[in-house]
Amino acid sequence: MLREDQIGRRIRKLRLDRGLSQRQLAMEVGMTASYLSKIENSDSAPPVSTLVSLAHAFGVTIDAFFSEQVTESVYTIVKKTQRQTRPRQGTRFGYSSYVPLAPKFPGRYMEPILLTVPPELKTPKQFQHVGQEFLFVLSGKLRFKIGTEELIMEKGDAVYFDASVPHAGVSADGKPLVCLMVIYSGDTQQSSTDRIS
Repeated sequence: MLREDQIGRRIRKLRLDRGLSQRQLAMEVGMTASYLSKIENSDSAPPVSTLVSLAHAFGVTIDAFFSEQVTESVYTIVKKTQRQTRPRQGTRFGYSSYVPLAPKFPGRYMEPILLTVPPELKTPKQFQHVGQEFLFVLSGKLRFKIGTEELIMEKGDAVYFDASVPHAGVSADGKPLVCLMVIYSGDTQQSSTDRIS
């Protein structure tokens, strides 16, 4: 698995392999060319939603950025002891770590992830991206804002929403928060073979 500071180089290589300029790729995924440049130069570590958008634009899964081997199979299983936590630097993403739950399934349309939100985070990071998203609170209490509405969610509560609407979440009770998050890219027209080639 690549270190986080090497992800930018992998993104640049994928972009150049496809003959795209920074401006072209940035426009396709809805970011500025300067932000993409920072990602490629490892000056800015992107959140999961940005990695999903970039992977979608390249027609690969998010694991292409982490150099994990993907094999053809009709299923994938990740045992509890095999989970690979990917810590984030600080809390500017709105979460301190995430654990991919289906890292080796080829051509997947969904990214299931275990997300840990630190209790000390007071101002949630806002996200907005193509596709749909599902959140299920496993432990803790979530203050979740979607558009102009704010929801308080407790253990066992779930929300499914349009991810193009600005959204953000933070611990509502000052305790650690763990959620199951599933991001769906929204691309139902492209076959699994097309997405991994």
